[in-house]
Amino acid sequence: MSRAQAQLFRLYEPTGPTRERWQSYWATTVTYDSQQWEYLPFDATGFVEGDSGADQSISVTLPASKRIAIAAERALAAGWIGELRIFQFNSTLAAAGPPTGTTLIGQFTGQVVGGSATLTQFTLQLGSALSPVGATVPPRRLTTSIMGVGAQL
Repeated sequence: MSRAQAQLFRLYEPTGPTRERWQSYWATTVTYDSQQWEYLPFDATGFVEGDSGADQSISVTLPASKRIAIAAERALAAGWIGELRIFQFNSTLAAAGPPTGTTLIGQFTGQVVGGSATLTQFTLQLGSALSPVGATVPPRRLTTSIMGVGAQL
C-alpha cells in the first residue's frame, strides 16, 4: 500500500461564506466532505508540531493568475480566514478523488494577515489568533472562526 498526502485550502469570510476551495493533489475538481474542491497547485510551509497556543504562522504560495490576484486582495483587505488541512490516504484507491478512510494529519486555521507577490506567484501569510506571551492580542479581528465560542453560563 502506498501513502499519499493532499492539501486542502479554504478561504472564507469571518462571517462564514466560503469564497475559495482549492486542493493540490488531483488535477481536476473533486468532491470531498460534500464540497467541490478545485485543483490549484499550491504550496504551504510553516507547519510545525506544537501547542495550539504557539504564535505560529503559515505561508501559502499560489500561482499568479487574475482570479488568485482578486482573491488575495479581497482576503487581505477584509481579513478572510484561511483553513489548511493535510490528509494522508492510500494512493492506489485515490485515482479519481479522495477515497474513504482519509486520515487528517495536520490542520491550521488563521486570519490572512499579510502577503506578497511576484510575477509568477502570490504568497498569503496566515497568522494565529493570539500572542503566546501575556494577554496581548495582535491587531487582528477576533472572530468565532478563529477563537471559538466562549463559555456561557
